[in-house]
Amino acid sequence: RYQGERLGRFGRWEVFSGSPTKHFTSLEGGFVASNDPELIRMVRLTRNYGVLPNYDCVLQGLNARMPETNAAVGLAIMPHTDEFIANRNGYAALYQRLLAEVPGLTFQQLTPDVESSYNYLGIMVEPAQFGMTNRELAEALEAERVHTKVYYHPAVHQQTAYRDMAGPALPNTEYLVERILCLPLYNHMDESLIEAICAAVRRIHEHRGQVKERMAGKAVPV
Repeated sequence: RYQGERLGRFGRWEVFSGSPTKHFTSLEGGFVASNDPELIRMVRLTRNYGVLPNYDCVLQGLNARMPETNAAVGLAIMPHTDEFIANRNGYAALYQRLLAEVPGLTFQQLTPDVESSYNYLGIMVEPAQFGMTNRELAEALEAERVHTKVYYHPAVHQQTAYRDMAGPALPNTEYLVERILCLPLYNHMDESLIEAICAAVRRIHEHRGQVKERMAGKAVPV
């Protein structure tokens, strides 16, 4: 929500993903929200080859029709999205409480007029204060059987398809993508699991020197 209004009602249209990683999913695909009848007509036409019911192709479209099975999954999940969002907000608050005292870790700050779905839970890892980079922490957590994800890297302007295009410098974007790490967050989690993950993060930080040496392949006294 933004300023009390649910997303989907801002601007001329909004586009949503239904991919498997989202708190609401149709397994794949996505959808467009709009109050503009002409835009809705064009979207529906474009997703079906640009073809009218009489098979006259009136524009260059594509096959973007959602299969019935995907739609069925989405329709079954949709009534529970408020519950999922409430759960995720609770889990995010627990993560923040348990990791609040760890040096070099910070969380996204939400403005008072925003309610997040917490589709992802990204933390910022400051190497100088935490003693490890985000990738080193990810590797150490993987050894603890905690799967994380360095999302948003590389940034769009650093990707192969776009890196040769001239554009302004983006130092803030590059700063963020070199530090962000997404922790496990699902629609349903046991608080004991979050407590165990946070304990692993604190333990890794406490023994960061030994952890880094072991990851580098150096012998570490046990």
